[in-house]
Amino acid sequence: MKRSLTVAALMACASLRAATTTITQTRIAAGDGKHLAAGAVTITATGAFTAADGVRVETTDLVVPVINGAFTVTLEPNDSGVPAGTQYVAVWQLTGAKLRRDLWQVPTTSSTLIVRDVVVSTVTLPAT
Repeated sequence: MKRSLTVAALMACASLRAATTTITQTRIAAGDGKHLAAGAVTITATGAFTAADGVRVETTDLVVPVINGAFTVTLEPNDSGVPAGTQYVAVWQLTGAKLRRDLWQVPTTSSTLIVRDVVVSTVTLPAT
């Protein structure tokens, strides 16, 4: 009986912890359009927030390398963060290409997403 309660308690704790969200992108073209890109995507939260799983996300830069036209990053979802209204800014610095900036809203999901799933066009401000 004691063992089944321990297992049940561990399962309950695991279900309360929200998972991070994985974003991946492949086949990113270089500036010349003929080759695969190299460079980096720098990702920064627009404001500090606490994710649903209790992890504190600060506004420090996360530099993700783009190698052979691909990258993968795991982020804390900001769709359910406190305060509400935070976003991520992704700055693309690819060899031979113009600087690009995206705003990302990262949902809570166990599915792997691609960049178009998280890009938003509206700027939101963190609630105060």
